[in-house]
Amino acid sequence: MLTRYIGALSNHLENAEMVYENQVASTCEVKRKKEKWREELDYECKELKCSLEVEQDDIDNHLLIEENDVEEKLIGNGRQISYCMFRLCNLLTEIAEKCLQTDENLLTSIESIHNTYENLETLAIFSYKLKDSKTVASRTPGEQKIGVFLDYELGAVSFYNLNNWSYLYRITDRFTAKLKPHFSSASSSEPLAISIIRV
Repeated sequence: MLTRYIGALSNHLENAEMVYENQVASTCEVKRKKEKWREELDYECKELKCSLEVEQDDIDNHLLIEENDVEEKLIGNGRQISYCMFRLCNLLTEIAEKCLQTDENLLTSIESIHNTYENLETLAIFSYKLKDSKTVASRTPGEQKIGVFLDYELGAVSFYNLNNWSYLYRITDRFTAKLKPHFSSASSSEPLAISIIRV
């Protein structure tokens, strides 16, 4: 009977040793897999970090180039605006001087002011294109002439169609300062012609 117990214990011991060896082997396999996963994760993390650093450098370079472009454009726009202001101030001074002239001299010199104004270059930063250009065609052929009648005492400026002597429009106000004319022919290619008509 003792041999039977010894045999059973030997079997149990062998089974326990086999289970232990299997567990040790399994633990080693798990450790080996864990180490392999750690190495793979480390490699992926390093690769991701390197990729992010390269991307960040690209973004920084792009932003720096864009910032330099914007700065150059601002400096250029400032120069354009300064030059345009200088030209407009000169034109205003010239207009103020011409307004002090007699009527005939004013009428003869107003065309040069108009041409100067028409030839001013529009700044690129302020230029725009109309999306839809609609024009109103004149129903009456030939030149259109408008008469302007100023009555300081009544405080009225009246506009007349000189082709048929019809009344167009009247502005009434109390004039306290000298009235100065401003003429604009918009974008017409025809030169502006001003003449005195004696009635």
